[in-house]
Amino acid sequence: MNKPTVYILALLCCLALPAEAQQKLSLPECIDIGLEQNYQIRMARNEQEISDRNVSLGNAGYLPQLRLNAGASGSLNNTSYDTRTGGTEKVNGSNVNTLSSNVGLTYTLFNGFTVRTTYQRLKELQAVGELATRQAVESFIADLAAQYYNVVRQEMLHNNLLYTLDLSRQRLNIVQARYELGASSKLDVLQAQVDFNRDSSRLVQQYETMKNAYIALNTLLAEENLDTEIQPADEDILFSPDLTYDVLLDRTMENNATLGMARHQQQISSLDLRIQEGQAYPTVSLTSQYGYSSNLYNRKANANNERQSTLGLSYGATVGFNLFNGGDRRRMIRNARTSLENQQLSYLQTEQRVRSALLSEFMSYENNKSLLALALQNLETSHENYDTAMERYRLGELSGIELREVQENLHDAEESVIDAKYQVKLAEISLQQLSASITDYMQ
Repeated sequence: MNKPTVYILALLCCLALPAEAQQKLSLPECIDIGLEQNYQIRMARNEQEISDRNVSLGNAGYLPQLRLNAGASGSLNNTSYDTRTGGTEKVNGSNVNTLSSNVGLTYTLFNGFTVRTTYQRLKELQAVGELATRQAVESFIADLAAQYYNVVRQEMLHNNLLYTLDLSRQRLNIVQARYELGASSKLDVLQAQVDFNRDSSRLVQQYETMKNAYIALNTLLAEENLDTEIQPADEDILFSPDLTYDVLLDRTMENNATLGMARHQQQISSLDLRIQEGQAYPTVSLTSQYGYSSNLYNRKANANNERQSTLGLSYGATVGFNLFNGGDRRRMIRNARTSLENQQLSYLQTEQRVRSALLSEFMSYENNKSLLALALQNLETSHENYDTAMERYRLGELSGIELREVQENLHDAEESVIDAKYQVKLAEISLQQLSASITDYMQ
């Protein structure tokens, strides 16, 4: 074996050795890590916390408002008085200082059921927030599963290239032995060497592709060290039991997060209409105030200082009715009805899109399963063809170029099976995401 060949083999052996930083993780373990560390999931949970906190009696207007007020004011005046005798009396520099403090309580007793409706609206928004978080989680699991099995796929392609390179090495060893015995030409040796080098280059390129797949997986997991090689526990791409369209459709219509959010948005629009219609009712409010005030009068003309203090409780009730506000109430009610109609249409549109996506993905799933079955048959035939061709090559009945063509067919057949498996898996992941059963991968 010549020196260039030895060098290439040494390089490829280094690429094939497992890195020390490798971790062997299953898909459920990756999902657990990702749900804890992924930035998008953490932001979605924070948004849900905001919508959860917004659901409160105070935010809806059920609770009274209690305020503490305090203030000070003063005035400085020059005053003229007309006396009974027809004269005029002037008081200059009259000073009045006022100090006050009070606690005021205001409570809306009735405002056209708006408070109750507002509280229901806040709960609907909370439900939308929960579904948005669930949608983010499901989308993340789907992306992570796709990338996890892409890593499995790239490692399978890498192993296939190792196998192809081993076949090229066997051919190179055979033709070199023949050349040394004078049974083969130098041209055959050079052609075998060229094919061996080409397969070596493909393996190096595949190693780079595999490293990029590791980086993409680490990015989804929000790993600090993106260069960590997370080795999947799966060595092959396996599938769930056969999925049936009717079962998937029932699950999708009942559990799909996008449809659920559309239903809640429709309910929110209905509540918005009720809030606007509630403006036609009167508003009844109760008020009370307990306070202290002190007025200090300083009349410089006669140096007579007086103080007046008040401490007491005041209370009352207010009834308000909006008789006319320029037609705004009618306009807002009509706009709310139109918005509700749009939300109803939006739900029907969303439902149609989800059903369309499910049908398309299921067709892709079935077609890719058929393609996989054909690829497996072709692979079996290619193996038999290569074994026959290799035996004929050993006996000198087949040229190196013909053997190379058979070898390439075997390599392509292996890759076709791997790619077909991955495409079936992607379709399966999409179907499970649409039917809200993607969390099955966590088990």
